Amino acid sequence: MLHGINSSRASFNRHALWLNGLGYAVLAIDFRGHGGSSAVSRSFGLYESRDAAAALAFLRADAPNRSIGLIGTSLGGAAALLGTDGALPVQAMVLQAVYPDLRRAIANRVARVAGRPLAWLGEPLLSYQSWPRYGLPPGRLAPIDALRHFRGPVLIIGGTADSNTTVADTLAFYQAAPGPKSLWLLNGVGHAATGSIFNDEYRRRVQALFASSLDPP
Repeated sequence: MLHGINSSRASFNRHALWLNGLGYAVLAIDFRGHGGSSAVSRSFGLYESRDAAAALAFLRADAPNRSIGLIGTSLGGAAALLGTDGALPVQAMVLQAVYPDLRRAIANRVARVAGRPLAWLGEPLLSYQSWPRYGLPPGRLAPIDALRHFRGPVLIIGGTADSNTTVADTLAFYQAAPGPKSLWLLNGVGHAATGSIFNDEYRRRVQALFASSLDPP
């Protein structure tokens, strides 16, 4: 379980208890700079992908063929996809409110505060700071590109009132997935609430995905 920005593994307490009650072993982590981890700068999922990869390696250390499902919200979903080798090699993913690429993510956030015309002007100035900050072009921070190569089943969740990851972004994300996939748009729900959704319908959809993709718990 991979949490969103400014959150921690504690955000998954209800998920963990529920899934564990179904018989699944569960691991939730604090990304670098979050929760109980040391304070460092955030990187839109780029460096956090190393934390996600370390968690997966820990889970498979004593059972290399263990089937694993992943839930990633916002930053956590990006971290699941932005590794050096692409998407984490898990058997299924639930991706909630995940941005498709850095440039669109920044443009959306600028537009929310200053309007779309200023977003068109200001986005490149902010996006291309990825070169001095990370030594990479903004195109490297594109979860949607990695998703195009992940052939496992995915459940993609977005909110129709999410101004950070818009409906158009979520639809593009869904269309990019090449394997079995399902889309759930939450009517009138914003970014934070999309990442923290935990109602009966959510549990039904997640349980159905894991039941069809993972070994029996």
